[in-house]
Amino acid sequence: NGFEFVNQGNYWVSKIGEFEYGFEYLPNELEMIKSIPLANESFSGKVYIIFNPTEFSENSLELIKLKQFLFSKGAIASLACVKEDGCGNIPILNCNNVNKGVYLVLGNKTEIYKENNCIVLESVPGEEDLLINRFMYGLLGVM
Repeated sequence: NGFEFVNQGNYWVSKIGEFEYGFEYLPNELEMIKSIPLANESFSGKVYIIFNPTEFSENSLELIKLKQFLFSKGAIASLACVKEDGCGNIPILNCNNVNKGVYLVLGNKTEIYKENNCIVLESVPGEEDLLINRFMYGLLGVM
């Protein structure tokens, strides 16, 4: 689609808009992941990255990667948990009581879909990086 990628060790880098983005996978390696159209989704203002504290911690690389990416898209990204147990001082939110959220959850499929006020990133354990790369490409209009 007119995007060029340069291999820089463990990452594929592409200049998209005013930023250079690094990806672990090329777009053609992620075509099998089902996704809603993401190019027109707006992520300006406050966005919550919601997670289950039994699946991820607030220092998980997956959550950090999502937070940094959303920041590059102009969002003020904050973390939120779906339940209090094991969550510390992070707000407790879900897709019904948040204005805009990205819900990272482990499940039995690797897919991006919409649920109430969230874009759900559901991943089979071990495929989180595939899914996050697919999400990034979708929001950037690459795929």
